[in-house]
Amino acid sequence: MNNICKVILLAGNFPPVVGGISEHLGLIAQNFPVILSVIGMPTRDWQSFDSQQKFYIKRLPLPESWGTSASKYKYLALYYYQELRKEKNYDYILCGEAHHTLMLPAWWVHTQTGIPFGVFTYGAEMLRHQKQVTRFLFNPLLCAAQNVFPDSQRAGEISKDIGVTPDKIHVVNPNVNIERLNGNIAPDVIQKKFGLQGKKCILSMGRLVERKGQDMMIRALPEILNKIPNVHYIIAGRGSYEVQLRKLAKDLSVESHITFTGYVSDDDLGSYYALCDVFAMISREIPEKGDIEGFGIVYLEANLFGKPVVAGRSGGVSDAVLDGQTGLMVDPDNPLDVANAVTRLLLDPALARQLGEAGRARVLEEFSGQSAVQKLHNAMAQRLH
Repeated sequence: MNNICKVILLAGNFPPVVGGISEHLGLIAQNFPVILSVIGMPTRDWQSFDSQQKFYIKRLPLPESWGTSASKYKYLALYYYQELRKEKNYDYILCGEAHHTLMLPAWWVHTQTGIPFGVFTYGAEMLRHQKQVTRFLFNPLLCAAQNVFPDSQRAGEISKDIGVTPDKIHVVNPNVNIERLNGNIAPDVIQKKFGLQGKKCILSMGRLVERKGQDMMIRALPEILNKIPNVHYIIAGRGSYEVQLRKLAKDLSVESHITFTGYVSDDDLGSYYALCDVFAMISREIPEKGDIEGFGIVYLEANLFGKPVVAGRSGGVSDAVLDGQTGLMVDPDNPLDVANAVTRLLLDPALARQLGEAGRARVLEEFSGQSAVQKLHNAMAQRLH
């Protein structure tokens, strides 16, 4: 890896933006052992964040609101290209996600200079493009990359289906930000806040969107409550699907057994994981929308706290959850299957503890520190020989 002197990361989603892609790229940047520069969108509180990093971050000279506006963001390729051309003496370009806004400027520079570029992929963005006319631009750009870095085996398979040759594909699973989670852990504060004393708690953590499957967990609640009356379901996060979820809870008469927490800050994340008895996110694929769970870092975060997980068998989740070893995989379209898995863990503390402890050991061994960047480095170095 000594032959790599400088890498430039083009990022649309990057800290302090909240989300899985941002978290993945932020951890890679923080663990990068060679000189790294990031060219990214301005976002809320970016000045404070940037000033604390050991690597250089150049924010595009645009209003902060442009990064969250799909209608404007898709036209920003020229801005990224202009900033990329200003940089000197770099050896490799990384695109933080498979989007033409990032891939097009990287490809332009590659055709002019021969500097190789690689692309991080997550599954859902590739599937969405296959249903749109943009695939005629998207697919050739992805295939032109010297490396493609899917976040799961499933995302790698989608890349192959698009036409990326297998020798270019190197799976780089996201790592867990252990430092972020190991703050002031105070589950009793959360317990008192929502009146959860004496409850068996199931937790979901993530955006409230159809793909995450919080609705399937709600549908499973009546069956679970028949066997474990003191169960309570904590839905942490916010999103457009909350209205439908609340209506479903009311229709099934389980609203008194559910708490919607809204946004959870980084400072409180660990407290929620520590509080729950079982973590459940019943992710599923939505084929008509090209929507899929690329990986699911929240399963590993829960495992870090020794919690067993219940996960929907879909997308790249099998990379994050080892069925029968760190959690239980279920049919994401079958509420009874979900109910049986959650009930089994709540009624069998020994099994729950076994899965949780195995999950924690796996996170500490495989998903912390340098594991992601080492895979990334090895693949990039091969393209510079």
